[in-house]
Amino acid sequence: MWSVLVSQVFLYPGLDEIVSVLDGGESLLAGTWFLVAEFGAFVVCAVLWGIVSDSLGTRSPLVVLGAVGGAASYLVVASAPTLELGFGVVLLLRVVGGAFTIGAFSLSITMLMDLSGGHGRNMGAAGTAIGLGAALGSVVGGQLTSFDPLAPLYGG
Repeated sequence: MWSVLVSQVFLYPGLDEIVSVLDGGESLLAGTWFLVAEFGAFVVCAVLWGIVSDSLGTRSPLVVLGAVGGAASYLVVASAPTLELGFGVVLLLRVVGGAFTIGAFSLSITMLMDLSGGHGRNMGAAGTAIGLGAALGSVVGGQLTSFDPLAPLYGG
């Protein structure tokens, strides 16, 4: 859960540079679409992951699938300039990555809620992980961006 959040927050400090290197230009609109592509997939796919996990009766393998799929999408997006992928393809990859990433995030929280006993402590741990991810992610992401604009994508 922490890694999913921190990988997203890594991008914020250098968003303009990342989008520019990915051939999105330097407009605010390009950066907005870069974020909206993933967030839109979050909204749509969170429910789908829940339905699939309930129908399968398991969550752990789906969390792994979501995390691996999200990480793979970040790597392909980071490789987009080398692969000569246009910004439209990058946005599509962000949608796919968001579809995977939200599965890992939402099902991890659901697994914490499913644990018997200590429900308050479990959710407290989730809140701590989310807070640390948000607090440290932007600081680390900013440092990574100073080395290479695409470094936060590899770090995520």
